[in-house]
Amino acid sequence: MKEIQKAAVDTAGISKLDLKRQNRMYILRCLRNSGSACRVDLAEGTGLTKAAVTIIVNEMIGDGVLRETGEQPPAGDGKAARGRKKILVDINETYRLAMGLLLDGGQITLGLCTLKGRTVEKQSSPLPKENDPAAILDSIRRMYDDIVYKNDLHPEMLTGLGVCVSSEYHNPFGITADSRGVIDYSPLERELKQICSLPMAFGTVAEGVAVAEIDLRPAGEVPPMNAVVLRTDSDLDTAVIICRELYRGSTGRPASLLKMNSSPAYKVLRGYVLDRIRQAGIEKGYNFVQQMFRRDLTDPMKLFCSSSFRPSDSYHIALLNEIEEAYYWMYDFLLRAYAPDRLILIGETGVERAVERALRRINKQFPQCEGGIIRRSLFRDFDLYKGAAALAVREFFIDRGGL
Repeated sequence: MKEIQKAAVDTAGISKLDLKRQNRMYILRCLRNSGSACRVDLAEGTGLTKAAVTIIVNEMIGDGVLRETGEQPPAGDGKAARGRKKILVDINETYRLAMGLLLDGGQITLGLCTLKGRTVEKQSSPLPKENDPAAILDSIRRMYDDIVYKNDLHPEMLTGLGVCVSSEYHNPFGITADSRGVIDYSPLERELKQICSLPMAFGTVAEGVAVAEIDLRPAGEVPPMNAVVLRTDSDLDTAVIICRELYRGSTGRPASLLKMNSSPAYKVLRGYVLDRIRQAGIEKGYNFVQQMFRRDLTDPMKLFCSSSFRPSDSYHIALLNEIEEAYYWMYDFLLRAYAPDRLILIGETGVERAVERALRRINKQFPQCEGGIIRRSLFRDFDLYKGAAALAVREFFIDRGGL
């Protein structure tokens, strides 16, 4: 192990296990960011010596953490490669599996996926309308036991359980946030420990998706270097990626848009828009509001948010303009404050007309990014549980070297 110790002279004093974990972590992060690579390229990408990389990679292949994926193709200059053939290695996505639990949008979703985000199994169940914690935990227990039984799982086959919880489900479980906005998930963690003994990682839906955008992207797609993830449907939340790492800010939360003075962000919230629609229907008796309630009694917001909807009265045209300005303000603020390579949007239930008009204005203002600086997330409503799974993959695999 002399080569490994020599490659990390700045870590004198740490244990051999910590040193081993750290060097494996460097290799896993390099593969996560660039995809399959040969040992020489891994040495250049990590700063470790070639001899050290060879020892570590061979050990990780023996453990099943990595796998060889074939020979490196020719450089493209037509010349035959000389010397020993370069063999590519990559993360073995089935070395362990990850579980993700999502409490969001009236649904409990528990999913099992590989280390690269391929779904193995996913189950969903409606959340009890009264948000009864005991009923929610019973549903989680049933789903967990069913997935474990069907897939013949053992604890050593899993990296852990990642958990993402929308703010509307904080109160039932006693989840709180301090004055800085740092969220304490320990009450929920204690309850979940009664269901399974896996290591657990917690975060908001935006934080989970931010990590998934880095770690669980499809093969061949380069993860964002610097980005902001914005959620605007049932929650209003942000997460920031800096140098392909999740940044939580010096206070634990990078941006709390609703708590900023003079912020119009609350105007994009579902409750605000729906209240304004209902108020207009009650106070002014607009025909289109009555029609909206008749067409979709369970969710008038659904029709109002549709891009095909065309309100004809000044009150609702003004409301759409208000919402558009709120979206524009958020996009502009986040792009100027963090100067990201891209702004990634989660959520598909926003006011579509207002969103699209605000997007057009912003993309004209920041034309340097091909395809627009604002993009939709790769992860849509049906697979947001992968954000939770990504938290488990990151903390218990990438950050610990797969040990």
